[in-house]
Amino acid sequence: MIIERLKLAATKSLTVFSLALMLALCSTAEARAVLDDGYTFFGADTVMSSGVAKGWYPKPLLKVIGDVPKRSAFRLSVGKGGKELYGHRCELAGRSGVEAQACYDRTKIISQTGVLDFDVYFIDGDTGSESLLRKYKIDVQMAKRFKPGPGLYFIARHGEGGAAMITEKLNVLYLQTTVSPKENFGQVFGYTPYLRCSVNGAPINLAKSDTSFRQDNDRTVSAEFSESTKSTGFQKEYLRFQFFNIQLPLTVGEKSGYGLNVLTKPGKWDCSITGDKDRSLFRKFSFVVGAQGLMPHAEQTAGTINLADKTVLVNYEIPKSGSSVDARIAPGAVPGFFYGIRMSTVEGKAMELAIPTVGDRYPVGY
Repeated sequence: MIIERLKLAATKSLTVFSLALMLALCSTAEARAVLDDGYTFFGADTVMSSGVAKGWYPKPLLKVIGDVPKRSAFRLSVGKGGKELYGHRCELAGRSGVEAQACYDRTKIISQTGVLDFDVYFIDGDTGSESLLRKYKIDVQMAKRFKPGPGLYFIARHGEGGAAMITEKLNVLYLQTTVSPKENFGQVFGYTPYLRCSVNGAPINLAKSDTSFRQDNDRTVSAEFSESTKSTGFQKEYLRFQFFNIQLPLTVGEKSGYGLNVLTKPGKWDCSITGDKDRSLFRKFSFVVGAQGLMPHAEQTAGTINLADKTVLVNYEIPKSGSSVDARIAPGAVPGFFYGIRMSTVEGKAMELAIPTVGDRYPVGY
């Protein structure tokens, strides 16, 4: 009897162990496919026919964090009110940090505008199973153009300007954020804006303070609004959302051959960027440096957003009146950042609520 009880107990223990192992393996398999929210970008291409805009199709930039099996794929679904308007599947190469290449279908045309759902699914190349990676929301609009041609579709990014990340590239740190800039803003703001920082409230002397504003053309949204009336004649105004990679004079390397400041002081860093010509404040931001370097933001540790290695969300503040760089600032039609991901922490929610309104959301006459 005792032996039989021992066998039964052993069988139950083995069953529990096997179940735990299966759950762990399933969790591991699911964890292999995670989207890099900081990399995600949605563009819209207008489909023309006989000089008339028939609609648009999405051109996304998507990247997986970590390894995925060969023959894995993304399935994209754009919809509104539960009805799918666009569907497409594109395969991935099956390597670490893989990006989706040319993941769009020009033949599937969407005519709807406004706030739409954009769901990204992952199809496992080993098992064929499908899982939802992200539910995004996009705000699609059309630029009114009376001359020289028909209107063009675009995806607005007003709310995205309220968030920013710091990423490390070859030991150098870059501040990444979306801005709707004025034309030739450098002539007023300056071409070498400077950085000021304090650590735990104590100002630090930066050996090098110049920053460099670099525009990422792959993540540019631009549209031309124009109108022609008897009273005003022909008017034209541009709308632009630009993803900035702002090179900071900071490095995480032990030494710097470029005179950059090494992040050797642990604690909370509070920094600001100011124009070198008009001395206007561009942005304030803060992050934490630990013994191992940059510490992830609370939204990352909470699992709200997924960012690539060596990239952290920062606490970010836009001046209430904007800066001489900004043409337009406004809360997005979609609450949250990164195409509708709502923040869950005190710091993140505060950034959502702090986006000011500067200038016109769209050009006058829209």
